[in-house]
Amino acid sequence: MAVAGGLSKATARSLLVWGLVLEIPVRYLIFPDPWLHAADHWYFSQPGRLLLEIGLVAAALAPFVLVTELRALVSARLDRRQIAYLVIGIPLSIGVFVSTEWSELQVINDSSLWSRVPLWFVTGVFMGVGQELTFRGLILTGMESLWSRRFAVVGSTALFVVGPLHGPRMYAYAIAGFTAEAAALFGVFTGVGLLFAWVRIRTDHVLVPALLHGFGNAVTWGTVFVVKVAG
Repeated sequence: MAVAGGLSKATARSLLVWGLVLEIPVRYLIFPDPWLHAADHWYFSQPGRLLLEIGLVAAALAPFVLVTELRALVSARLDRRQIAYLVIGIPLSIGVFVSTEWSELQVINDSSLWSRVPLWFVTGVFMGVGQELTFRGLILTGMESLWSRRFAVVGSTALFVVGPLHGPRMYAYAIAGFTAEAAALFGVFTGVGLLFAWVRIRTDHVLVPALLHGFGNAVTWGTVFVVKVAG
């Protein structure tokens, strides 16, 4: 990848450190796993949740704007291949998540909760975009510049799986005796992490996997958490 090869070691280290800071201590503080908490937890306070996610996206995006060599990774001028991934991938991502959250959609429809969906939907978009800017943007790019692409893919995926966003839920399930569920989550998170790393490398662009991830997350945030808060 031309971008990774053109970065200085100092810049690569700074990217990696900033990505790790955002995804470990910062994420741990601002993103208590919503699946593990009741609806009255501060996580579900809106529009505070959306503002926190927007802030995290801005913090993760800043290096791509400030470092000249990285700007192509977030350029709004997409080539045909990148557009093709979005045109095919976004509807596919939405469709997969709609199928998994179909029961929540029925509850939303039966309970007339549609007015609550847009705010949580947009929150989910920013949530997914923020994750990709850090994991497949800052962390993967920094690791690839310092070591190798293979190490970057494996390392960024491992952090994605066990970090504060997913690790606590797997741990909670495991110690509660739900080992099969924990193992299933581990497999899903690993597969998703590798998939988005593959898209990032194939398209040579961070916003492509970011939007695929964002719209997929948006369905979950706009269904599961709407029902949870309303219930």
